[in-house]
Amino acid sequence: MRPLATAAAATCALWACDAATAIVVDVSTDLPCSGASPMTTTIAVGDSTSSLDERPAVAATTRCDPATGHIGTLVVVPSGANDEPVAIRVVTAIDRSPDACLTSPSGCIVARRALRFVPHETIQLPILMGGQCDGVACMQDETCQAAACVPAGQVGNPQDASPPSEESGADAAAPPSPDAEIDASQDAGAPPSCAPDCMNGAACASDMQCASKHCHAGTCQAPGCAPLCNDGESCGSPSDCASRICVADRCQPPACAPACPATSACGNDHDCSSGHCHQGACM
Repeated sequence: MRPLATAAAATCALWACDAATAIVVDVSTDLPCSGASPMTTTIAVGDSTSSLDERPAVAATTRCDPATGHIGTLVVVPSGANDEPVAIRVVTAIDRSPDACLTSPSGCIVARRALRFVPHETIQLPILMGGQCDGVACMQDETCQAAACVPAGQVGNPQDASPPSEESGADAAAPPSPDAEIDASQDAGAPPSCAPDCMNGAACASDMQCASKHCHAGTCQAPGCAPLCNDGESCGSPSDCASRICVADRCQPPACAPACPATSACGNDHDCSSGHCHQGACM
């Protein structure tokens, strides 16, 4: 399954842009990430909320940080005018396919946002996929907030101006703007030179630029499993791994494996001669 940031791999690196026109969509949840039911989150982007259900997802992930509830970050830039309208739909499907949420709301959390790009400004747009909205079906121009349906343009909208509407006078008279895209060709700088292997602490614009696959608030962070990530799990620093060895973005078994003695660092039971690794140490 693609992580959220896959579609944004070539998007604007915020630290490298001069007054970039962009929206940073930061998705999180208050549901337990380590629950028995797997969650899949997708993001679709368009120019109006009425068209979003017809749009394929530009990004998808099954990732969810158990410590913070953070799901992922996506950077959206305009494909045409730098003040064009944009609509965003985020779907978190619980133990089912996100596509099934189009016909049945059970096990689905759907959030929509409608706003405009602001020329030469980067808008931070946090979106919480709240458990209270599980199974709540709203109209295309609405979103769920605290188990109730409210206008999509009034939630998390940092602008004082009215949200874009296909029926508003000025917008209706103007020709439709091109669809918003995840596209580096518009007002965008290059990803950091370290991508996709940026270590913890490096600047980032998407999860896929980090070795740990965890970009939060513009910085590569340790994965949720740190400091006891098992062998084979993503890492951005040796300190993320139980074995204290991070090579090629993955935690590696220690050199003594598979016969590490008691008290040696280990990433799983197979590293230890005793066959028992607990809290990063052979028993």
